[in-house]
Amino acid sequence: MPGAQIRVRSGATNEMRSTLTSDQGQFTVANLAPGLYEVTCERAGFKKLVESGIELFVDQTARLALTLHVGETSEAITVTTTLPPLNTENGTKGDVIVSQEMLEMPLNGRNFADLAFLVPGVAPKALTSQVMRG
Repeated sequence: MPGAQIRVRSGATNEMRSTLTSDQGQFTVANLAPGLYEVTCERAGFKKLVESGIELFVDQTARLALTLHVGETSEAITVTTTLPPLNTENGTKGDVIVSQEMLEMPLNGRNFADLAFLVPGVAPKALTSQVMRG
């Protein structure tokens, strides 16, 4: 929806960032720190929409599909989500290994980069043998 007011509030710091949707109904709020966020979308003549529990990770681009419903401006729709937002911007996948996992993992002098293999879909680079022909 063009011209809708978007407010993004950090759950950790309560910092508020605002923007308006473009003519195509799209918006961008750049440089958000990892953490939990609440997104509010408002426009005159439509019900206020609040989505909370949106978790952003390091170097993540999140896309939200917000739908406003016709109604009184005093009415509000609140959506609480527990699923992570789908990354439709690129084909990368990331995961966060929290400090508790690192403390409980018996690394025994191994390289910390080995923790990357705990993420589903991560595999070591295959070793290839080269045949010399002469």
